[in-house]
Formats: sequence, C-alpha cells, structure tokens
Amino acid sequence: MLDCHSRKGVMMKQRLSLIGLLLVIILTVVLSLANRQEVIVHYLFGQFRMPLILVIIGSLLIGIVIQYLIGLTKNLSLKSEIKNLKKELTELPALQNKENTDSHK
Repeated sequence: MLDCHSRKGVMMKQRLSLIGLLLVIILTVVLSLANRQEVIVHYLFGQFRMPLILVIIGSLLIGIVIQYLIGLTKNLSLKSEIKNLKKELTELPALQNKENTDSHK
C-alpha cells in the first residue's frame, strides 16, 4: 500500500507529465501556425503535397505512438519480473524450512 509520500510523488510525476504534454502541444500548435505552406512529401513509391502543419502533427503523433509502444513493452517486462519475484518470495519460507531441517540432521 502506498503511504502519503509515495502518493504525493506519483501525483507530482503525473502533473509534470501533463505539463510536459501541454507544452509539447502548445509548441506544436505555434510551429504549425507559423508553417502553413504546402510541402512535397516523398515516399518509396511516389510523392504528394500536403500542408506542413499536417506533416508536423503527423510526425508528433507517430512519435507518441512509438513512445507508447516502447513504454508498453517495458511495462510488460517489469510486470513479468514482479510476478517472478513474488513467486520466489512465496517459495522462500519453504526453502528456509528445508535448509533448517537439513542442517539439524
């Protein structure tokens, strides 16, 4: 269970993350408004024209998705490690009892 200080720390991290996200959004909007001209986007099989604002926002969204996927894989690996450690923790008393009975022989 989280104590008062841990909850405050978690809440502070959430607030800082929210502030960071808001700053990125504001910066993106400002840059987008300053760069309204159309650009040519080249890709493997051709090219197309689109407003620079869409290129900037699209790049931001792709970055967010990639970061989310990286965080998700890290989160899953940490959950797996926690599960393994909990299993070891539940097995520990049985191993200690076995060692104690073996040492008394």
